[in-house]
Amino acid sequence: MTPKNETRFARILKMVPFLSSHQGIEIKEACEIFGVSERELIADLNLLWVCGLPGYSHLELIDVQFDGGYISIANAGTIAKPRRLTYEESSALIVALNSLLLSVDTQTKESILNLINKLVKISERADPKVSIDISKLSSQPDLLLIDNAIAANLQISIDYYSPTSDKLTTRDVAPLEYLADSSGGRYLYAWCYSANDFRQFKIERIRGIRATHTKVTKFDSLSKLSKNLDNFIELELNEKALWFAEEWGIRNLIRNQSDEGFIGTVKLHNHEWAIRAVLALSGEMKIPSDTDLRQEVSDRAAASLANYPS
Repeated sequence: MTPKNETRFARILKMVPFLSSHQGIEIKEACEIFGVSERELIADLNLLWVCGLPGYSHLELIDVQFDGGYISIANAGTIAKPRRLTYEESSALIVALNSLLLSVDTQTKESILNLINKLVKISERADPKVSIDISKLSSQPDLLLIDNAIAANLQISIDYYSPTSDKLTTRDVAPLEYLADSSGGRYLYAWCYSANDFRQFKIERIRGIRATHTKVTKFDSLSKLSKNLDNFIELELNEKALWFAEEWGIRNLIRNQSDEGFIGTVKLHNHEWAIRAVLALSGEMKIPSDTDLRQEVSDRAAASLANYPS
């Protein structure tokens, strides 16, 4: 079906319920409502003559009259009601609208929440077994507070949930920029005064944001790198691998200006773990300084490639 025919089909599906509830409407008024010319509207009405249920006699087909410039329609009971969203369609819209809540102002946010409430009622009507809880949507963080803080070089206070420790903590941070990983997850990259270190905070885990009037104070990006790192390994990763930094708690994460990636340190569980992690991320993470581990990663990658024909 061509785009033109798809548009016409959708228009006719809307036209039949409308005409059924507006018997005797003038052709000129109907043209204005549906945004078409009189010629296009007449063509649509003529098409309705051959629409209906199997049997295709005058008993099953839709009957349309438009002589004298006024439209009446009969025998259209099967599609006389406006099309309703299915549970799957309304649920998809709810998910899409929910994602917008993280990037709009407060007024728009309220409008989206009202629309989501209507869609929830539609979903629950479509399937009585469905129960959708949206009570937590209104508590999504207001990103405008972060935007304003970045622009004004101000600190903010956030309530952040850490799944690793299963704790909700309050932190004063200096927001720097937004980041995104390969799966679409969004992060706030900031200096955390509680940890005295750079941190990346997953947006969906920020439970609350409060503005402050405190200017961002200077922080030492190398404050922890000089400490004893005997049990730590230095890793270099790009933005697609930020989820790894979040999951494994990479410390001292700072931007690597040379390749627009990041560099940081993580506790070394064992050498095998580090090698497997780098190989699994397929070039999105590297070991920049430990030559022995770098060589082992290179050897294993070469051995793997040797199993495939060139």
